[in-house]
Amino acid sequence: MSSTPRDVVERALALSRAAHCAVIVDETDTAWLRWAGDDVTAAGTSGTRRVTVVSTGRGGDAAASATLEDVHDPRDLADLVHASRSLADRAGGTPPPLEPVSGSGVDPDADEPTGAVPAQDQLNSVIPELTRLQADGRIASHGFAQHRTVTSWLGTSAGVRRRHRRPTSTLDLNALSPDGTRTAWAGAVADGFRDVDLAAMRAATTGRLRQPLPYRELPPGRYETILAPAAVADLMTVAYRAAGAADAAGGRTVFARTSGGTRIGERLAALPLNLRGDPLETGLACCPFVLSRGDVSDVFGEAVQSGSDPSDNGLALSSTHWMKDGTLTALPASRADAHRLGLPARPAIGNLILDGGTERSLSEMIRSTRRGLLITCLWYMRPTEAATLSLTGLTRDGVHLVEDGRVSAYVNDFRFAESPVSLLARATEAGRTERAPGREFGMHFPRTAMPPLRIPDFRLTARAPSAHG
Repeated sequence: MSSTPRDVVERALALSRAAHCAVIVDETDTAWLRWAGDDVTAAGTSGTRRVTVVSTGRGGDAAASATLEDVHDPRDLADLVHASRSLADRAGGTPPPLEPVSGSGVDPDADEPTGAVPAQDQLNSVIPELTRLQADGRIASHGFAQHRTVTSWLGTSAGVRRRHRRPTSTLDLNALSPDGTRTAWAGAVADGFRDVDLAAMRAATTGRLRQPLPYRELPPGRYETILAPAAVADLMTVAYRAAGAADAAGGRTVFARTSGGTRIGERLAALPLNLRGDPLETGLACCPFVLSRGDVSDVFGEAVQSGSDPSDNGLALSSTHWMKDGTLTALPASRADAHRLGLPARPAIGNLILDGGTERSLSEMIRSTRRGLLITCLWYMRPTEAATLSLTGLTRDGVHLVEDGRVSAYVNDFRFAESPVSLLARATEAGRTERAPGREFGMHFPRTAMPPLRIPDFRLTARAPSAHG
């Protein structure tokens, strides 16, 4: 089917006989590579078109979605529309209390070229620098680089017509000492590789391993710990993913009040910190309207449920404080959930910023530490208890002992057991906020900015084998 994405949207809407229909066309252009030392070890490109049809069943009850990759035949599109409607009719449910978001007209640039630099060109521009990141023959470095541009077209039977383009360059850099006992990692995410500070990443990995520091084994226990921004990013992403208002009101999460209802209005952080999202945040801009594919929202990627409602498709998003000056002020809620719970509608936003700390850098926080640990990043985090949002996970690629204001040794990796909400309540210092992707979730939710946090008693439960990859 040779047609523009907007043509596909309009054709699918014309075919639909659902009470309400939303059509989303995603075009994705991706280029990636892995390298080790001076050599590119693997590389690839892909370009896909995905069509999702979300239909509301007869009588205005439950919605259901159907998705198909690379729709080429008009009959495939007709079958997709029919499948979505049939699933919605069979789903049943309670009629929604609100009408779908309405709109009129088309985004001015809906039919214009995306203006995106092709992913392969983005990657080609940085390959020479990536393969030169190996500092010398004694330190092994390897990494992964990817550029992906996703352009989404949205149309609904209520008249909404929107388009959004989101380019994302992702870079992971790893280094291994000659004796194999020490590793270092740095990650970066930007709209394009031109905005990635490769020199800083090199200093944080191969440069760090050139320092003549000893290696020490430490036992498990509670340690004063400085969590680097990448570690904080993963922890706050976990908290954000668990922060749906409907689940909290149902008593299923850490954001539920024991006496019933949500914890909105309660103090969560000891410090006057803000946790917020803003689709227009400089350097972290994200989709400025709701883009929901039924049971899965575009905010966190296809694998993560966010509780968004397809009737909200096209709803404009605005800056939202989830926590202000340490107090929980809002939880993500669709219009339908907000109506039912008596809360303001606050759809999830595709970025997350934790700020309100000091302007002290990570290095300055280290210099004021008498004895403690510096943890660069976390890995393999899994929930153990929903009521407290307790997690278990591993440190990875860079745990350091800090003594008398300087990094004095590399130490073993640990398994940890903590809750990000409890950490906010116990943090005694927050430094300067900077763009920082999480090590584990940065590929899926990359637009995060976090400060380093000082935790007086971070709980490390067991030694863990070091990860050299």
